[in-house]
Order: sequence, then C-alpha cells, then structure tokens
Amino acid sequence: MAAISPSVEGPILIVGGGIMGLASAWELSRLGKLVSLYERDSVGSGASGVPYAALWPSAATKRGIGHEKHRESLWKFADYVNRLSDAAEMPIEFGRVGRIELFTSPDRRRAAEKEAEVACREWPRFADERTQWIASADEIRQWEPSLEPTELGGLICNATAYVKTSELVAALKAVNLRHGVSVNEECLVNDLWIDEGRARGIISHRPIPGAAVLVTAGAWTSELCPELKEATPVIPVKGQTILLRPRQPLFRRLIKKRRIYLIPTASGEVLVGSTSEPEAGFDLEPTESARQQLFESACEFVPGLHDAEIVSQWVGHRPQTSTRSPHLTAVDSVPGLYVAAGHFKIGIAMAPVIGHQITELILSPKS
Repeated sequence: MAAISPSVEGPILIVGGGIMGLASAWELSRLGKLVSLYERDSVGSGASGVPYAALWPSAATKRGIGHEKHRESLWKFADYVNRLSDAAEMPIEFGRVGRIELFTSPDRRRAAEKEAEVACREWPRFADERTQWIASADEIRQWEPSLEPTELGGLICNATAYVKTSELVAALKAVNLRHGVSVNEECLVNDLWIDEGRARGIISHRPIPGAAVLVTAGAWTSELCPELKEATPVIPVKGQTILLRPRQPLFRRLIKKRRIYLIPTASGEVLVGSTSEPEAGFDLEPTESARQQLFESACEFVPGLHDAEIVSQWVGHRPQTSTRSPHLTAVDSVPGLYVAAGHFKIGIAMAPVIGHQITELILSPKS
C-alpha cells in the first residue's frame, strides 16, 4: 500500500470517466481517499466504449518497462475481473480464448518462432498448455475448420483473452459508487484551476477545489489546458470496429491477420477490429469504407462470415503520444497535476495495474 503523502489531504479530482479514470478512482477510494470523478459524457463513452476489447500481450522479445507492465496487467486480468465482479455483484464477460495469428510472410513466421521460444521460457502457462507455439496450416484447419490459413501456418498464443467492455465499465462504476466516489456524468470540465503555479482544482460549471487533479481524458487530454498541451501532448487516432452476428458459431479462438482481428464472444457475435485513422482528428462519423474494409477482411479470414449480419459499427478515438509511449506522470511544471493518458489500444488492458500505479504516483511521498 502506498504511504499517504501529507500534501494530499483533500479530495482528489479525476477528469475522464473511461477505464483509466474509473480504475484509478476505485484504487484511491479503497485507500480511504475522497475522490470525485468528472466525465463530459457518460462513463465509458470514449475509447473505453468499444464493445469488446482484445487482450493480447506484446511480443515476448519486446523489452522495456511499458511492455513489462502491460504483460503484468494481462496476467492479472482474470483475477481482477473476478474480484471486481464480486465487489460489484455484477457479471463481467471475460474469456481466455487464445489467439491464432495467421502468417502472411516468411519473415513474420521467423520472428514469431523466436517470440514463442522466449514466451514459453518466461511467461506463465495457461490451462496447463504451452504458452505459445507455431502451428502448421493443417493443424490450424483441424482446430478451426472455418479458417483459411496460408501454408505458412500461424502463431498460437494461449495467453490471449477478451473482455466485454460495457460490463467492465458498469462494474467499475458500481464499485466506485459503493466506495463513496462522486461520479459526475455529463459534466464538462472547461479548464484546470491553476493558481500560483499549482493545480488547485478544476473549472466546470463552477470552480471545484481539490488537493490533486488527475487527468485521464484520453484523446482530449491535451485539449484541457495549455499546460497539458505542452507537457503531455496526446493526439486522437480514430478507430472503427463492426460487430457481426453469424448464423452459427464458426470459431473459438481470437483470430488475427496483419492488423485486423476477430473476437468470438459468448453470445455468438464476432467483433471485427480495427481501423487506425490519425488523419481524421476528432471526427466521429462512421464510414462505409471502413465498414466494408472490416467486413471483407473478416470474410477473407473466415469465408463462412459472408452471410453474417452487421449488427453495429463503433467509432472512437484512441489516445496516442508522439513517442508511442503513454504518459503516466506528475506534471513537473504544475505541482498537484497528474496525467494518465496516451495508452492507445492498450488502455483497457491496463485496468488491473493502473490504479496501483496512480496511487504510487499521487500518494507516495517524494524523496
């Protein structure tokens, strides 16, 4: 448990009600802190509003604290979901279904062979099976007859899972309310209240004082005030997904090929994701071209999806930094101001560890 800094004796204000903000609020409130959360729309309505989130680890050959924290969070996800579901007394759909990545080049297969070797040596095992391995095209067809692999085969990753995001958000909101967090929806924060160089609170319909301000506003983080635009620049990357309803279940594992992935859900629906459109800015208009691209890609993987119904199309903004590394930091130029943003496509996956990271950042005394 983080030691409580004597400088944080009043309420902690959180700007942004996505997974980052909700998970941080829960952890802070469990430590006895007074927390108020402010969301411009409804909680989970931004990037956290994607219907289902794919949870797969970065390649085992990738090093660095960011990759290590991401994988640590994924290993904890099942326990986190169970603990949260029990605390909220609400179901959360989560499945460690595994992943098949279909190879499209010999170079990718060679890289995956090394990744699998390292993963089997260093990662935990799931379901008493190998963590990762290379499968032939015939093996893939035997396990998933509906797929169309190339002769290069594919990578099998048993560590991969998915979560139904709306249920995750609903449970986080419920436990926050139970812990006394003030959850303020449809409450636009216009600016930060900065006085004598220090964060004193936020400005919404009125000035709201706080001992510390945590900004978890996703793609809108840098838009909140000039100090954040300069210290922690974040840009929006428009992403689109579609949800399909096939006539019958066609595959059990999450499927990935190049940058497109398919998530089979417990209801029988299939999420197809996703586009990345940094040039679109804050545009939220769903496009027919993205809808068609995603549907055709899904049918390329799984021809049996040709007669599937397109149930819905989701559009959101993933927050990205220029360095591709997330901001999880105290803003040095403004004491009392903290930021957790820029996690791009892995923000939901960070739920099990982000709260602890935030408490360490805000509540631990500085040496």
